[in-house]
Amino acid sequence: MARFENWEAQKEKRMQVEFFIHDSGAREIAVEEHWHDCMEIQYLLEGESLHVINGRSCRIGAGQLLVLNPGNVHGSFYAAGIHTKTAVLKFDEASLEQFRKARRFRYLDRFMQNKETVWHPDAAQREKIRAFLDQLQAEKGEKGRGYELIMQGIALQFAGYLVREGMLDWHGGEPTADIGPDLERIVHYIEENYMQDINLEKVAEELHMNYSYASRYFRKMTGKNFKEFLDFVRISEASRMLSDRRKSIAEIASACGFPCPQTMTRTCRRLLGVSPSALRAGRDR
Repeated sequence: MARFENWEAQKEKRMQVEFFIHDSGAREIAVEEHWHDCMEIQYLLEGESLHVINGRSCRIGAGQLLVLNPGNVHGSFYAAGIHTKTAVLKFDEASLEQFRKARRFRYLDRFMQNKETVWHPDAAQREKIRAFLDQLQAEKGEKGRGYELIMQGIALQFAGYLVREGMLDWHGGEPTADIGPDLERIVHYIEENYMQDINLEKVAEELHMNYSYASRYFRKMTGKNFKEFLDFVRISEASRMLSDRRKSIAEIASACGFPCPQTMTRTCRRLLGVSPSALRAGRDR
């Protein structure tokens, strides 16, 4: 039987940038599917691993790079008898926002760019990547004075290198694209009023738009429908709020605009593959 792990348990005191080496020890390990609220870069040092990202499977081997964006639902599997080592680097939202240009929306970029990326660096790129990872590991091991700041600096240089080599989209490094004034108005209304009982018909009325036009226009510009975006915003907010144990799931459902906890649970299972209670329990381990 697979041994289940949650990498959150390996965290030290939270930094804006986290780095660690995950070593399977040739054991069978399953990392349960979980919602990503940060950008995560994984580089396979040895062995191989199977990943399920937003319901799709991919396998990566030594020397390959995996980028997970905020909003991804991700799980991993490591087979018995294969010694797998993975370097994991995480950038939290506060760290990302410091180096982004101003964005007009909280969730539109995530909604439209919610995808994983697997890269296959060449020999020269692998050598450069290993050099950055070795520096991070050395600083973390020595823990000299100011090592947290030095690690953050190295991590940002590493991210900059990956951007330059085309292996990383800094996920919102530019302001939201010119999406048109009508979509701006719709998205702004949703992000400011998701906690209310709203639907596209009401939004169109409030914004003095034709309902049929608003529906067709939203799908044309985003590739998805209004309800999908509204659910994405609400579940993103609920996921963030679940870390606060003082709030009940019913209170969170109400605060995020769900008519009842059962509706939030169904939406959470559909988008994330887990229930709100399971998502909260996973964070506690």
